[in-house]
Amino acid sequence: MKRAMVELQMSAGSLEMLDRALAMARTLVELPFELNLWQAQNIWYEVLRSSKSTLNALTADDLEKWEKKFNELGNCLSVDTAAVNAPEPVAAGD
Repeated sequence: MKRAMVELQMSAGSLEMLDRALAMARTLVELPFELNLWQAQNIWYEVLRSSKSTLNALTADDLEKWEKKFNELGNCLSVDTAAVNAPEPVAAGD
């Protein structure tokens, strides 16, 4: 899984690499035992934080596909995507 995530990270927004990583993650979820996915989870988060500039080249339709599949990938990796993607609260007085 780590290798697939590194390839995704290096792919600069490739939907093909995202599909590969997602297919692998879907398979891993089906395994009857716990996996240590911390490295893949960390890379997922790094891709999330650095993908804003690389995803600008995608069409609106492809961007929507990317976001949906990327969040599914995070869920497969046991990432709380709702919490990670939630906007940060604005502090009083800002």
